[in-house]
Amino acid sequence: MLKRIVLYPFLFVVDIILIPLTVNLDQIDPAQAIKPLILLLVLSGAIMAVLALLLHDWHYAGYLTFLLLSFQFLFGHLWRSVQGFIPSPEVSRWILLGVCAALMVFLALPWVWKRVGAGRRITPFLNMVFITLVLTQVFVNLSEILRDDPSQASAKTSIELPGEQEPMQIDCSQSPDIYLIVLDAYGRSDVLKKFYGVDNSTFLDSLREKASISLIPRTQIISRQSMRSRQY
Repeated sequence: MLKRIVLYPFLFVVDIILIPLTVNLDQIDPAQAIKPLILLLVLSGAIMAVLALLLHDWHYAGYLTFLLLSFQFLFGHLWRSVQGFIPSPEVSRWILLGVCAALMVFLALPWVWKRVGAGRRITPFLNMVFITLVLTQVFVNLSEILRDDPSQASAKTSIELPGEQEPMQIDCSQSPDIYLIVLDAYGRSDVLKKFYGVDNSTFLDSLREKASISLIPRTQIISRQSMRSRQY
């Protein structure tokens, strides 16, 4: 069965979802991984189906799909691992991207596919590898999944205040979403108009008008105080 059915592209997707899920299992609900998992499985199946129709070979189509998924999901991790040791990160990133893309194209060549044994060797080997990886992820973290329920843990938060004998329980299950927007800087008027097509002259004129209005009473107060001091 492992020799005939191309499973490893889908098992690779499952493993890609399980890795961040198990690392952050104490902070997120495992149910949140269902939607991206289904989406990626459907997308992988669609890519493999289209390639199989073009190539008339399900094993080769699965192999090419696996290469595409590997390039998509693993390049970012590879770059983050080496960028601290490479000068000129922006230039080196494109060089590394080109090298990885060239390697993927080379591995996708029909000649390479036939030389490594085609579907007779690659399909059962990669099926077994990713079945092992997925089962390892599941069994290693199964005890934590059964022991902890992140959905209930996130619904109630305990806060211990100074002087309190018992921690205060806060029910956050019905709380609204809160978005914190931090603006790094506000561009100049000419920069916003040149690069983004935004004319904020009306906004700036309103700020100047408010500033002038707020400054008029202050100047009058200062002038009156100075006149009184002169009289004394």
